[in-house]
Amino acid sequence: MSLFLCVLMLTTGLAISRPASGTLAVPEVAADASPSVSVIANVSVGHLPEHATYDSGNGYVYVPNEASANVSVIAGTAIAGSIRVGVGPADPTYDGGNGYVYIPNTGSDNVSVISGTTVTATIAVGSEPAFATYDSGNGYVYVLNVGSNNVSVISGTKLVGSVSAGNNSHYATYDSGNGYIYVVNSDSNNVSVISGTKLVGSISVGTMPVFTTYDSGNGYVYVLNQGISNVSVISGTKVVGSVNVGLYPYWATYDSGNGDVYVQNVGSSNVSVVNGTSVVGSVKVGSGPGGGVYDSENGYVCVPNLGSSDVSVIDGTSVVATASVGLDPQYAAFDGGNGYVYVPNANSDTVSVIATSSPSNGGASSSSSGLPSWAYVIIGVAIAGVAVGVVMGVMRHRRQPRSPLLRPPPDSGP
Repeated sequence: MSLFLCVLMLTTGLAISRPASGTLAVPEVAADASPSVSVIANVSVGHLPEHATYDSGNGYVYVPNEASANVSVIAGTAIAGSIRVGVGPADPTYDGGNGYVYIPNTGSDNVSVISGTTVTATIAVGSEPAFATYDSGNGYVYVLNVGSNNVSVISGTKLVGSVSAGNNSHYATYDSGNGYIYVVNSDSNNVSVISGTKLVGSISVGTMPVFTTYDSGNGYVYVLNQGISNVSVISGTKVVGSVNVGLYPYWATYDSGNGDVYVQNVGSSNVSVVNGTSVVGSVKVGSGPGGGVYDSENGYVCVPNLGSSDVSVIDGTSVVATASVGLDPQYAAFDGGNGYVYVPNANSDTVSVIATSSPSNGGASSSSSGLPSWAYVIIGVAIAGVAVGVVMGVMRHRRQPRSPLLRPPPDSGP
């Protein structure tokens, strides 16, 4: 009987707490302090998947498989198609203007243009095309040709220009503020600045620049100099700052929610958090971080760790979860339609699909009900009866905790 009284007092006391208005408030349910992170699927794809891109028009995620010369098309957690492309498909881009996905084929010196699950055109470009980026201002796609040190400019399915660049053009980013394309040239230690189909400048940076990203909040372009472990900060065509980071910076992810840039340092297995021209934090992650992506739905930065085969989930300057994925996780993509993060696992031939949610999305908030007081008394007594039954019975079912995330850096090392 004492057990009954305890439960009755607890449940009715919670149920009939009364606000000044005369109606009774439903008690607040505390949200879990930890985010919910889980790998909800591991999708089998082709051989050696390293990149992924999201098509916001049809909701598909496209995964080029470098060793099998095809592209796996994923819808949610299922394969929607497999597309034959050229040899050695590399880092793709999505053109939001025409809805096409552009796949540079490093081994066949061309670009496959995909609509849905069909190749609509194949465009000859320079030698060893390895990366593509989209300029939403003029609608052009820029393809970096590592072997010929130039950039092919594509409009729709036609080649409209070729621009000389430096040696070993490694990566590029589009600055939506001034309309420039910034091309990082690893072997010539500079950045080529392109407007339309013309070279408008060349900016000297640090030793062995390997990556660049654009911060739309302050208008800066950040260039990672792997050889001297720092970041050059560019405004327009001038370097306005230099930021020391961890060892061998490899990748950077811009968080549009807090305005920070997350620099993933493959040599020191940490992430330097940069705001403007200053480091505001350092976050320890897994081994060999790189290829991170911003999850705009809940504000997390998800960083794959190549060496530890997992993904670190960062909120602000803290790791809030870690999730195991396949072997050698590579460049991740975020699907803004379903909120999933897609992580290609190069040596597992799979893509891990990760679902995340923040604590604020997972808990119930307090609300006020217009029911009269006597109704809550009856509800309280009913709850007490149910609670006694639950306590007296055997209830051992717990909600299974969701696995955390893990993910690795890109294929280029120090």
